[in-house]
Amino acid sequence: MITDKTKRNEIAKEGGISTLKALIGAIPFAGTAINEAIFEARGRIKQNRVNNFIEGFSEFLGQYSEEKINLEQIGKEEFGDFFEELIIKVAKTHSAIKIEAFKNLLANQLIEPKAIEYADLLLDIAGNLQEKQIPILHGFNENFASSYVEYSGQLIEEQGELSKYEKELKAEYWKLDSDEDAFCVDEIQELERNIESQKKTIGRTKELVQKHSKPFKAETYNCEGYEFFYLIQDLANKGLVVDMGVKYGAEPFALVEITQLGMDLIEFIKEKKPAANNVQNGK
Repeated sequence: MITDKTKRNEIAKEGGISTLKALIGAIPFAGTAINEAIFEARGRIKQNRVNNFIEGFSEFLGQYSEEKINLEQIGKEEFGDFFEELIIKVAKTHSAIKIEAFKNLLANQLIEPKAIEYADLLLDIAGNLQEKQIPILHGFNENFASSYVEYSGQLIEEQGELSKYEKELKAEYWKLDSDEDAFCVDEIQELERNIESQKKTIGRTKELVQKHSKPFKAETYNCEGYEFFYLIQDLANKGLVVDMGVKYGAEPFALVEITQLGMDLIEFIKEKKPAANNVQNGK
């Protein structure tokens, strides 16, 4: 029902836009072009984005048989709010990766719905992700069970142990050089053996780290190191990854793992192919 308050708000909004257009139009040389870019072209672009999204989503949903769609979900007021918010986010993004994520998110909420409050949370987080953060999260999720963090932490500990041996060896050599009566040859030989053994251990651990490192490297996602650091830090601020390097004394955000919230988000924005017997044509 349209109330008097709603009408007043609409009139005020239209009046505000008209005033803004007039002010922009008065800008020398560029006013008309700016008005076209902001109010005319932008409106068409946003409408085209929504239209393309709906058409693509319709084709996508056509893969499923009717009984797989939660039609009861569609009739709920909360779903209407959820859908409206999703469409607003679609209209605001040019990213094909994020559009794909929104498509999958909407489909999953119709096929395997989550509690609407949690779905709203995941939608809000997805809408605020930067494009490169989506493949980063996919990479972390697919390698959640890998031992990259564990091996990297182990490497830090082993390098610390090597440093300790080297300091002890230096101290023994100092004693040998400064005291002719010092008897530390055995200690020196023992430390040298320990150092050589530790270097071999570190070499093996480095190979294991390298084997599992690809999803955790900036270049994997066409990022510079500083950009990757920022994206990871932002994911941590959103609760999608957690810094595991603290217990190993690693640099901040050098060793991170995806959280349960991050895994839930990836599961929610991931395309789930219907089984062959769920396709309408196969009924």
